[in-house]
Amino acid sequence: MANSLLDLGTDPVFTASPNWQSSPSAGLDTGREVIQYNQAYPSIRSLTLNNFRTMQYSYFNRTKAEEYYLINFFYTQRGRLKRFWLPVNYQEFFLDSDALSGQFTLIIKASNFYTNWKGYERLYIVLKDGSRITRKISSITDVEIAFSNALTQDVLITNVRTFGLILLARFDQDEIELRHTTDNLSECQIAFKELPDEYDL
Repeated sequence: MANSLLDLGTDPVFTASPNWQSSPSAGLDTGREVIQYNQAYPSIRSLTLNNFRTMQYSYFNRTKAEEYYLINFFYTQRGRLKRFWLPVNYQEFFLDSDALSGQFTLIIKASNFYTNWKGYERLYIVLKDGSRITRKISSITDVEIAFSNALTQDVLITNVRTFGLILLARFDQDEIELRHTTDNLSECQIAFKELPDEYDL
């Protein structure tokens, strides 16, 4: 296993894995709010020019070490206060040909993601040996993704577990509640919000 986490700056990565059997939810927020004063028509104000993702995941802690990591990370980030990188652990893209160490591009199966590309998105790839790779997307078409930092290891079709995005995010809550089923087993729900206006700050 050899991680190659580039283009993430100094913000930490949240590595806890959601419980996918608990029906995680995700949405796209337009970043607008309704304003209405007394005896006036309501109006809509844009808070950001970029749509952003919202997610709610359930986390099932099987050991005290997993539970401590989650609580400690939440405390370190001070709830909503500090930002971090949140891997989106589902397939956004599908590799169409092998990519070798030293390449600056990945060939993907046809995708319409390029129509919504804003220029700040980061790739997140997990290989079957557990290696994690991140790169900022420098350009994209329907079948090719390019980045400015070359791959430092081979990315083979047969060896990719997850090929998606890693989001700059904050917790969207200031407290968490752990529900224990045994002394060691616990579960909690956590909400997240992407920060599209802060990627390059």
